[in-house]
Amino acid sequence: MTRPHSNDLREREVAAVRSGSKVRIVAERFGVTVSRVVKWSQREEQTGVVTPDKIGGYRKPIPAALHDWLMGRVRETLEVTMVGLRDELRAQGGRVSNDSVWRYLRGVGPPSKNAFWLTGRTSPMSRGDGLAGSVIKLG
Repeated sequence: MTRPHSNDLREREVAAVRSGSKVRIVAERFGVTVSRVVKWSQREEQTGVVTPDKIGGYRKPIPAALHDWLMGRVRETLEVTMVGLRDELRAQGGRVSNDSVWRYLRGVGPPSKNAFWLTGRTSPMSRGDGLAGSVIKLG
């Protein structure tokens, strides 16, 4: 993803439009598209600033109340799938995705110092019998 244009450039373009220059001429002079100049001008009219919004979304973490349950569930089974954990967490009241489960488990580290864990090894996407599946073996 590209980074946003500088605030200085945005302010100079909006000032040029406010002073009476045509939008197409301003866009050509500063080397941006016409739609950018229009959107920055509209943003300045509506909010009073031309600074960009935050880029990227926010992902809610797994609730702390479900930490003990999740770690206990990971310890008690030898084979766990992300989809299975996600579905069980949803049944417990958590709004989570496969990715949030994976990031959470990767971030908290192994449940015990001798446990096989998610990093440092790769597991096959197929068990060799032709049945595809992303099984993560723990324990």
